[in-house]
This record gives sequence, C-alpha cells and structure tokens, in this order.
Amino acid sequence: MSNRKDVILEIRNLTKTFPGVIANKDVDLDIERGEVHTLLGENGAGKSTLMKAIYGIYGMDSGTVKYNGNPLDAKSPKDAIAVGLGMIHQHFLLVQEFTVLENIIMGLKADKGIHLDLGKHRSRVEEIVERFEIRLDLDEKVKNLSVGMQQKVEIVKVLYRNAKFLILDEPTSVLTPQESQGLFGIIERLKKEGATVIFISHKLDEVLQISDRITVLRDGEVIETVVNKDLRKDDLSAMMVGREVTLDVDMPEVELGPDGLELDKISLVNPGGKTVLKDVSFSIRKGEILGIAGIDGNGQEELAQVLWGTLKASGGSIKLHGSTVDDLSTRKRMDMGMAYIPADRKKEGLVGTFQVSENIVLNSYYKPHFIKGLGQDFGAIREYSERLVQEYNVKTPALSVWAKNLSGGNQQKLILSRAIEGNNDVFIIAQPTWGLDIGAIEFVYRKISELKEAGKTILLISTDLEEVRSLSDRMCVIFEGEVSETFRVQDKQVAEIGLLMAGGKRREE
Repeated sequence: MSNRKDVILEIRNLTKTFPGVIANKDVDLDIERGEVHTLLGENGAGKSTLMKAIYGIYGMDSGTVKYNGNPLDAKSPKDAIAVGLGMIHQHFLLVQEFTVLENIIMGLKADKGIHLDLGKHRSRVEEIVERFEIRLDLDEKVKNLSVGMQQKVEIVKVLYRNAKFLILDEPTSVLTPQESQGLFGIIERLKKEGATVIFISHKLDEVLQISDRITVLRDGEVIETVVNKDLRKDDLSAMMVGREVTLDVDMPEVELGPDGLELDKISLVNPGGKTVLKDVSFSIRKGEILGIAGIDGNGQEELAQVLWGTLKASGGSIKLHGSTVDDLSTRKRMDMGMAYIPADRKKEGLVGTFQVSENIVLNSYYKPHFIKGLGQDFGAIREYSERLVQEYNVKTPALSVWAKNLSGGNQQKLILSRAIEGNNDVFIIAQPTWGLDIGAIEFVYRKISELKEAGKTILLISTDLEEVRSLSDRMCVIFEGEVSETFRVQDKQVAEIGLLMAGGKRREE
C-alpha cells in the first residue's frame, strides 16, 4: 500500500461475487494521482471486474471506494463519468454508421432545445485532438477506421467528458505493435497533463514499458503492488502464478521431412457473399512450425475450419501427406492423422456436459481399442483417461466431472492430451494459450516443442505476435483473408510484421 499522501482512488475490502464465483475478495488498493498503474493478471484474475465495480457497471457486495477523498458509490457509468472517471473497454462502444464527431458527442446534453451545437463541439474536439497529437478525421464514418483509430475515438470521447482518471481495459489486445506504441505515446501525454491511468493487461513487456507501479491479482485477490524499477518479466510471472516460470522456448533443431500440409489458393466466400479467404497458399514440412499472425477477425477461424473440414472451401485445394483431402469429411481427415486444437475450447473443443473421460475419447471412441462387443469398452476408456489426466496434470476431482466445470487451463490440457496422444501427424493449433495462466502457458509451449522434436507438422494460429515469433520456424501474416508470403522469423523486425498486420506492404509488392 502506498505511503504517499496524494491518493486519488482508495479501495478498501472490496468483494464482488457471481453465482458460484468469487471474482474479487477483500481487495485493498491505492492509486496515486498522475501515475500509470497497471493491474496485471491472467484472464479470470479479477482485473476487469474490479474496475467495472468501481465504474458502476457491477454492484459491489461489500467494501468502500473513495475518489478524490470523497465516497464513490457509482450506480452506473454515468455517475462515474460525472466525477471524472472514464473507462475504455476491450470491445468498443461505437456506432459504426456515425461519424467520428457524432460518436464523440453522442449522449451529451443538448445545447439548444433538443439539438447539439455541432460547430461549438467540433472546435472543442479539435482542441483536444491537437493537444494530444491524435490524428482523426472528424467527418469519417467509424466503420471506415482501423481498430487502432477506433480506439483513439474512444479515448477522445472520454477526454471530451473531462475525465482525469482513465481505465484502459486490455487496450492492446486488438492493436498492431505500431498502434500499441502510438497508444503508449498518448498515455505519456495524458500523464504529463496530470491524468491518472489504470492499465489492465497480461502482457509483461508492455506492462514493464508503460507502468509506474504494478498490482498483481490472482484469483480475485491482490498479491502484491510493486514499483516498476529494475523489475524483470520473471519477477512478474512468479508473482502471477506463485512460482518461477519461463516462457523462453528453446525450440529443438529438427531435420525437416517432406510436406505434411499443403494449401493451394484456398478461397472462401461466406453465405452473405463476402470473401473471407482469398487465394491462401503455403506448405509446411514435417518437423516444422509455421505461424500465422494477425489481428483477430481476419479469417483465422475460417481458415482453421476449412482445414478441419467443418467449412467447405469455395476454391483451391488442400493436401495432407501429399493426398488431396478437399472432399473428405472431418473424420476421414482425423483418420489420416490430422488434429485440431481450436481457439474456442468450450464451443469447438469440448462438450461441456460430457464427462472428462468422454471428452478425452471424443475423437477416438469408435476405434477398435475402445470397443467391446457392440458397445464401448468403459474399462479401456477409464484406463486411458486416467493415464492422460495424470501425464498432462489435468486437475479434476474425478473422471466423471463435466468438462465445463474445469478451469480454462485444465480444459486446454485435456484437449492437448487428446490431440497429442491420438497418434496424429499434422496439427492445426489455434490460440493455444488464450486465457491461460503463465504456468499453463509454459506447459503448452513445452508440448508444442515436443511435437516439433517428434517431427510433426504444425500450423500455429495466434493473435499474440510474440507467441508466433518465439515458437515458429517460419511465419506469415493474415489480413482480411489474404496471407503474406512466408518468411523466416529472424528475417523481419516486429515493426515490419506490424505493418503487414495492418494491411501494409501487401504480397503483390
């Protein structure tokens, strides 16, 4: 807790629960005026819930909050905004068909009768934009802006309401590296003007770059608040999971074999007539990891589903071990040694109301060693499941527990165990560490390394650029359904990759 007197936000004993879940437990926290204070923790640690409780989105079960020395009991965001708080959410709250200016002034009290004085508001907005060196065309429709520019609209919208205390919830999760650095420049200018910023994140590099102080949350509780001086990523990760971990992956040198997976001009047009994938071509050899980087929503999910056979490509061809699989079902592709670890484990990876053991054999229950007579060999299934649960350290009270009751990390371990132990050769791995704590991430990285060492063919799809760079041999970038030429990871700087992620330097150059 801070010893300094200039505390702008004081939280004491804040507890917030949802049915069956303690999201925040007796949280004590002081935020000092004019600082950038990061709340660090994995998904589910309670960071966003804590801020939403303060901001009036959620009601608190118990505890007190003081802002500028006065009790703050915001019943809605309107109450929080009235005293000078502003929150920029992970998912923006903008009207796509409105202009930038219309979005910024939307909801303000009318100047004359029922109308806003657009000229007056325009000049005031221009002053803010100029002061913070934010480039925005006030007459452009929001739908035509990049994600990074839309975020700037949200920031100006908050500043225009005289917010002196900003809460940024995972603000870089949808940004390119260049856009992230641009955001940090704005945060620095805010700080110089005396604003206070709470930065919610789980990205250690960014946290160390932008923070004055860092508070680590784990399972809804404050673990520690530290000054950002001589800190290392290892220090923060140890606080997050309670032990030393390392995410530095020492990938093995492997002699590459023939192509395990080949894509030739794969295209996909969705039912609405929109081209979602356009002439996607690449090949991956045995013992090689090809990473695909890109901002979420650029065709990654559709590409994975086309490969898995749950979506039919509109054009192009896919080869597995040299054989064309375009017309083969998902099961036939599985029988040929393909495995898919999906981004959405609850929707695509598991059946939540099936038992742990049933989920473990979800892709192989029909195979001879799990069949006895005309039915299932439950003894063989139990023995196999017990082995995988033990080897992959899946924490579950029993094999009969429903999969939806496991934590995200244990669900991911279950899906990994099923794919890896299924005698597969080609792996499509999407967002392998989304929402996992650092300990689980360390485990997943180790397993991917072991797959490479075993000579498997691996396609890694991730929105985490550092993850792609650290695990892949070669990589490419997907933007609006088009894939760049592949390149060795060491051959491009982060800035160059960031340009590709934003649609710059397209492959035709």
